Amino acid sequence: MKVLVVGTGAIGGLYGGKLSQGGAHVSVVARSDYDAVLRSGYEIESVWGDFQFMPERVFQSLAACKGQDFDLIVVATKALPEHHLWSDLKSVFSNPSAILILQNGIFVESAYCEAFPDVEILSGLAFVCAYKKGPAHVQHVDYGRLTLGHFSGPKSAILTQLLEIFEAAEVPTQGVEAIQKYRWIKLIWNAAFNPLSVRQGGMTTQAILADSILENRCRLIMNEVLLLAHEDGYELASDLVEKNIRDTRLMKPYKTSMLLDFERGHPLEIEAILGNAIRFAALKNVPVPNIKELYDEVTQISRLRR
Repeated sequence: MKVLVVGTGAIGGLYGGKLSQGGAHVSVVARSDYDAVLRSGYEIESVWGDFQFMPERVFQSLAACKGQDFDLIVVATKALPEHHLWSDLKSVFSNPSAILILQNGIFVESAYCEAFPDVEILSGLAFVCAYKKGPAHVQHVDYGRLTLGHFSGPKSAILTQLLEIFEAAEVPTQGVEAIQKYRWIKLIWNAAFNPLSVRQGGMTTQAILADSILENRCRLIMNEVLLLAHEDGYELASDLVEKNIRDTRLMKPYKTSMLLDFERGHPLEIEAILGNAIRFAALKNVPVPNIKELYDEVTQISRLRR
């Protein structure tokens, strides 16, 4: 399988490397890290074992990929509304074989489905604690399982092949029928811990749960996500809230991806994680006061930083 990974931060670097270990021919678009990747590839420090990942080809821009042919394009960039990656992809690949959206948030696939109605769109979720330590240097500190599923367009054997490659690389991976359900499941955690870590001035997951008021705030937000999933046709188990709290207590103290982005002065995935949920709630006339309050707070913090 010939794979192009677009967005090789922590997620793209780690899973691009594992795809390579599993036997795929992996190329990358590496903008800011181009020279470092070209020189020596990626250094991955991982709880699964440290390794080096040298892509087969390294492109400095998406435009440089024009004329190339890939079986799968993996989108692992941040899900930011100001980045119209689907439009950029369309200008380079008129009819790619398949696209895998490996991003945070809810309803992040919509623009790709509209841009590529006849292309197989896969969606994926990484339940992982990993961050970019430096140029072409990824630190993977905990977890790492993947959930993958078909989202829209024609179906082929590529999802089965992808699962086999990750299995060969010993990445815990499951293929599911209703990938949207699992997006809501992941949002239970993301909607609470990612923005709260920024709202509280840099708290780790453990510090948030050490504060009883913040722990209760997590629960209120998580329960609103359950309500929205119900409105979208997915009945999620009510004990998922307590499971997320319990599992997070067992994690190593962790700075969320949104907090790391904030500390580095990068744009935040507020819209993908909270904004899209709020707009869906308005469409369904479901009150989500706790999600809305947190959205307003973090949006204001982000604006003041500018």
